[in-house]
Amino acid sequence: MAMSATNEFKITQIVDNGQMVQLTLIENITTEPISQQQMIMENVAKNLDLEIKE
Repeated sequence: MAMSATNEFKITQIVDNGQMVQLTLIENITTEPISQQQMIMENVAKNLDLEIKE
């Protein structure tokens, strides 16, 4: 599975003083636990495959 190089951010604050717009961003980490879980599941599956082959 190809990893996307895109980072997601959420805008927490917008300040517009007429000359400049300032955005306050936080990284959207809601996608992280899923990919972390995916990696763990793949590692477990690999290790089980190796054990079964032995």
